[in-house]
Amino acid sequence: MTIVHPKVTIIAEAGPIIIGENNLIEEQTSIINRLPQGTTTPSATPVLIIGANNVFEVDSYSEAMKIGDNNVLESKAFIGRDVELTNGCIIGAGCRVVCPETVSENTIIYGDTRLRRKQADRPPVRTLKHIGL
Repeated sequence: MTIVHPKVTIIAEAGPIIIGENNLIEEQTSIINRLPQGTTTPSATPVLIIGANNVFEVDSYSEAMKIGDNNVLESKAFIGRDVELTNGCIIGAGCRVVCPETVSENTIIYGDTRLRRKQADRPPVRTLKHIGL
């Protein structure tokens, strides 16, 4: 079961948003499927897909069109439309990732200069039972 806090903003402006199982979307998070800047109508309907077991912490923001499984967006993290999160990634508190890229599996982005490192171990599968819900 995915839990969405009542103060979350989800806007499907450009197309649908598909949210997988066991996600936790905390208050003041924004998930937006928006048209690229300067575009009035898309050539195809873009679908924003969020996998399973992700955590969107307080006031995080995502326009990413594809988010895999077992990711964490910490408080005030921001990921842009042209960023794809694979699996097991952590975007640290206050980090902004906006340049077009695919963030490889188990990557941690942290600090004010957006340093990166790989997790030594694959992160455990997070379920809502593990976080006390």
